[in-house]
Amino acid sequence: MKSMTMTAVMSPLATVLWIGLGAGGCGGLAAGDGEADRGLGETADAITAANFSFDAVQFTGNQVAQTATAIPTPVDAFTLEFWVRYDGLAGAQAMVYNGDSSTSGYGLYVGTSGTVSALLGGVGWVGCTSCQLARGQWTHLAVERVGPVWMFFQNGALRGQSVQPSLAPRPPVGKLSIGASPSGGEAFTGAIDEVRIWSFPVPQQMLMLEMSRALRGNENGLAAYYRLDEGSGAASVDASPGNHPLSLVGPPTWISSGATLSTGIALDDAEFSGAAAGTTSTVVTTRTDGITLESWVRWDGGPNVQEVMYNGMPASNGYGLYLSNGNVLLLSGVALVTCTSCALATGDWHHLAAVLSQSQWTVYEDGEPQTVWNGLVPTASPSGVFTIGAGPPGAGAFGAAPLIGAVDEIRVWGVPRTAQQIQASYNMSLAGDEPDLLAYYRFDEGSGTVADDTAGNHPISLTRTTWATSGALLKTAAF
Repeated sequence: MKSMTMTAVMSPLATVLWIGLGAGGCGGLAAGDGEADRGLGETADAITAANFSFDAVQFTGNQVAQTATAIPTPVDAFTLEFWVRYDGLAGAQAMVYNGDSSTSGYGLYVGTSGTVSALLGGVGWVGCTSCQLARGQWTHLAVERVGPVWMFFQNGALRGQSVQPSLAPRPPVGKLSIGASPSGGEAFTGAIDEVRIWSFPVPQQMLMLEMSRALRGNENGLAAYYRLDEGSGAASVDASPGNHPLSLVGPPTWISSGATLSTGIALDDAEFSGAAAGTTSTVVTTRTDGITLESWVRWDGGPNVQEVMYNGMPASNGYGLYLSNGNVLLLSGVALVTCTSCALATGDWHHLAAVLSQSQWTVYEDGEPQTVWNGLVPTASPSGVFTIGAGPPGAGAFGAAPLIGAVDEIRVWGVPRTAQQIQASYNMSLAGDEPDLLAYYRFDEGSGTVADDTAGNHPISLTRTTWATSGALLKTAAF
């Protein structure tokens, strides 16, 4: 059925429908080397390095990657998505197909002009004339079926939509094939990365958020997930619970990926049991205004005021973030600022941000602005050290107790970040070289007694802390 060219297949047959929303290009993303933070091996159950896509598989017309069986999904509620670089060879090319392309399942093809279409085995085609792949550029593609509605997305934007009750794919039977059709024909020329199949239609807002983010692999509804980060060999794991490993035939050509996974998930955190602390040798900054403090924190209870972080000496200068019975406090030297609307439940992870601008403090919880009392306070220039979990010796005049809980993703900025900036990045890992980022602690070491500062040069020496898998929500939300 599919040995003909794309032009012939797309002739005006009763089973062929072309759809599209608007005209114009799709803004393919420029390729990058994706090599930062490389070095940890791939595992099937958790991503081993946050922030970047490492490898991808290059297809030159002689390779294919296939599973032993198809990925089971509902036929009226699924999402197929992946990153792709199209190298422009003429003819119909199968990028990813789940099932038997002659009789069952669904998959995405690219034609000679870079136009994208979905093939439904034994049923017909659904095309997206506004989904245009530019040669040599990395692009994110997704196709979803929501009941009778077909939707195509490129780089998170909806490019095609149509209501077609009669064009329902048959349940996928056979295998999942990447880089060619299940029979091995219609070979693709280009590169593919981050292939994901979901057993439900992912909402567009979540699709836009997660397309540039590495996943853990245990997200609800994730039926198959191929990071394609092995970098060598002839197999790739399925990082989802589905456990459908890929066999790569050709042999495969591994390359550095250009998929823009510039954000990622939290790996580890630093755990505090009430007797632990972290200390640098100097303060992170001596600034007295134009500051932002950020941290993911889990509070495990306790009646005392507990320290999250402090820059300076709490009895006399600087500023820091504290918890008190689920509430949030800021201390500027000796003056307290109270967040009257913050409420942390024990055992839950939350993101906190405190912004000092023109001597006025503003607090955010999980990206949302909160109400503060006594927010306008003077601040003395910080001196001493930067601490997490417990204050330095001699700073006990404030009466704060050590933290009982955990911290992750601590960031100190030399600017007052806006609400939009905080909301855009609080649940994303950073590269560490962002402008005005003075200190950044990912706490992803997983062992040892030092937490590196990936933005500045203020490593934290840890005392009696332990390491654990982080619960900071730098991952796909639970749908």
